[in-house]
Amino acid sequence: MFCRQQVAELATHHSDFGIKDGNLAIIGSGKPDQLPPLRAATGYSGTLLTDPQRETYGFLGLNRSIGGVIGLKMVTRAVQSIASGYRPGPLQGDALQLGGAITITADNRVTYFFKSTGAGEHPPVAELLASLDQA
Repeated sequence: MFCRQQVAELATHHSDFGIKDGNLAIIGSGKPDQLPPLRAATGYSGTLLTDPQRETYGFLGLNRSIGGVIGLKMVTRAVQSIASGYRPGPLQGDALQLGGAITITADNRVTYFFKSTGAGEHPPVAELLASLDQA
């Protein structure tokens, strides 16, 4: 549910990244055959990749923990997500793997790094877009 919510939000801002000469790529941990349903559910038309072995997540040091997906904050985010129209769907990928976001310039400088500590914790799109101004 949270992944779909984040991808759908990024989909509505896809052109904003292009205006700032940014290329947006989303990496999930599901199987390749799960990408078309995710694309259909979110309306995301950009680069959509999958890493079932979670090598990218490990390289970036992104959290994977049961504590990150259980707790009051997660329940609060779930209620907010459902109230916004997102519903739980079939599990795609590793349920314990938390996400993150990174912006990297063409000359390989990291201008933004966000590491989720709990399920449903996403970086504000405005911060991602602002980080492109540092490129």
